[in-house]
Amino acid sequence: MEIFALEGQSFLDLAIQGGALESIFEIDPNISITDNPVIGEKYTIAIYTLPIANYYQRHIIEPATALSENDLSIIIPDDGIGAMIIENTFIIR
Repeated sequence: MEIFALEGQSFLDLAIQGGALESIFEIDPNISITDNPVIGEKYTIAIYTLPIANYYQRHIIEPATALSENDLSIIIPDDGIGAMIIENTFIIR
């Protein structure tokens, strides 16, 4: 099965569309599975579980699990002990 990489997808997002994460090892021997796929590039994904692969195709499910800039902007930064304020961040008893 051939899949075009979309923005925010990882190789795991592509592999799961073949029905099992094991297909990540058969995408391309020259890539690292920790790298991000090139957006718009076509990758061949092995189909491991046909019912699951068909479900993804039939319902047009294209997972993209990367955090967007909007996601990152709503996460409260943890500035550590330097940002803590006595009686505000924690209470002394």
